[in-house]
Amino acid sequence: MSLRLAEWTALAPVEIAPRVCETFATMAERMAAWAETGFVIRNEPDLDRYTYVVAGTLVLLLSDLWQWHDGTTAHRGHGVGYGRLLQAVNILIDRAEDVGRGVDFWPDGWGEAEMAAYARQELVPAEAYLAGLAPGPARTFCAAPLARAREAMRARPWVATARKTRSPRPEGGRIEQHLGLKRSDAGPPHAVVFDTKPIAFAVRDVVAGVDLDAVPQPGQGVALWLHAPDAQDIHDALAAAGATIVSAPVDGPFGRTFTFADPDGYQVTLHDRG
Repeated sequence: MSLRLAEWTALAPVEIAPRVCETFATMAERMAAWAETGFVIRNEPDLDRYTYVVAGTLVLLLSDLWQWHDGTTAHRGHGVGYGRLLQAVNILIDRAEDVGRGVDFWPDGWGEAEMAAYARQELVPAEAYLAGLAPGPARTFCAAPLARAREAMRARPWVATARKTRSPRPEGGRIEQHLGLKRSDAGPPHAVVFDTKPIAFAVRDVVAGVDLDAVPQPGQGVALWLHAPDAQDIHDALAAAGATIVSAPVDGPFGRTFTFADPDGYQVTLHDRG
């Protein structure tokens, strides 16, 4: 699947393609970061971040696709809970297999009771997300996975598995380590802002307690983005220099927007209106 990702991406309609590409790039970058640290999850906030990246991010994209396709509206905050529930149930039922291959997604000190409680708390927003979808394809699409998760939580005999020894987590954020940048004290609750010149950039990373429905776009998601004075000029200069253009410039709610691959392997979405 991942080897043909570019092929699948090319099938996206041009009107929604930048949003699809942003999510693909976001998930790839964040999963690479988790892989670099050995998927070390020490506490519940770590688990929140992981389940958001691998499942919540995707549900936010799906919510945008519902809206774009037929006008179906969805509660984005509840959507993150829906994604977290599905991922938490997967973590529960795949426990023995994960530990057997040397990966441990359970926070330090957690047993089956704590992990099941985490899944149950995410069941509340997950149920609300489904209930908020009007009858139609989106609701049908989301109903079956939720039903399976409910059934798994009722029927599965959770069996504790011996915990593995954890390796220490590298200090500092991956972006700070990789690019040698320092965080700015300024920034919204859904982003970490780096005070770079001539323009600042941010890593969008929703933290616990943020009301996603109150955060204006493009604040949802997790991605590397730049605000530039003229996106088209920068695109033309990058293209002339041989840079890889991931998605061509299009006009949207944030001005002219395109995505390119930088030399360090990041896929960067750039727009020229804040």
